Amino acid sequence: MTTPLVIDANSLIKRMIMSSALDDLKAGGVFTGGVYGMLNSLRAFLDTPEGHFCGPIIALFDDGIPPRRLELLPDYKSGRAERKKLLTDEEKKRAFEQMGIARKMLDLLGVLCLSYEDREADDAVGAVCRVFIEKKITPLVMTGDRDLWQMVWRGARVYDLNKKRFIDDDNFLEVAGVESSTYLLYKALVGDPSDSIVGCQGCGPKRAQALLMEATENVAVFERLNPWQQLATLKEMIEKRKKRKKFEEALLDYYQYLRKVLEAIDLWTSFGGLKALRKRLKENRPTVRKMDFLRLCKKLNFQSVLGAPDKYARPFTTAAMSAQIG
Repeated sequence: MTTPLVIDANSLIKRMIMSSALDDLKAGGVFTGGVYGMLNSLRAFLDTPEGHFCGPIIALFDDGIPPRRLELLPDYKSGRAERKKLLTDEEKKRAFEQMGIARKMLDLLGVLCLSYEDREADDAVGAVCRVFIEKKITPLVMTGDRDLWQMVWRGARVYDLNKKRFIDDDNFLEVAGVESSTYLLYKALVGDPSDSIVGCQGCGPKRAQALLMEATENVAVFERLNPWQQLATLKEMIEKRKKRKKFEEALLDYYQYLRKVLEAIDLWTSFGGLKALRKRLKENRPTVRKMDFLRLCKKLNFQSVLGAPDKYARPFTTAAMSAQIG
């Protein structure tokens, strides 16, 4: 049985571009590290035992930011420009031309490349995962972005590109410090400086983990509540205390703001309901695949990539893909 591989391609390629840009400049100013790094990461994964049984392969790209997210968090990602000043504007423009090249290469290799207006790549990853999970299929998400770890709670598995490890419900607590069912609330409490999302003042990872663990131990159904209900439960729990710590007072003050953060970072509902989601996913679906990635590997005799028997490494057509996510 094969596993759909859902790639947060935009994040992966951006990381490769930025990590290789200065080396590319020293080597003569021809920017190739982003494309090479992306393809090498994909090849290395497909060369693993789990990678042999993956298919179809779907890569998601950015095409804007959801207006609702910007409405909820006006400063969202406003600090990212500062971190890109290692390159001049001209160098940055040339470096990021690799994004389009990488997408074309993936497309030619038979990877289904998708993007949706006013949605980031991780929104689209969440949407594709939702369709598979609704069909009782467990997708595997390839990402270096911890935001997408929330998909484990929904029913997906994650391959963490940073640590080269698989994350699922069995090891989630060990890896993340909280249960998968409380991870979204944990992210809201601690915030995300890389996306300019402010968390609860004074509530760092350790305090957030301890607070969520306390709630899990004292409230029998806490892990079965949705994140908004979990937040309300934390509020009630803190309000009953005779003495409160400063970060607990801050949580009460930040309560309405934290509700907004939860809505903004929840990738499961970014496209709306399931009916609207299915309609959006069909908007940008290609009708022709030039060559399947696994078939190309076989043609080029990449036996290490094709370690699985042919019946498992079979190519996936667009028609088959449409049937699965449509």
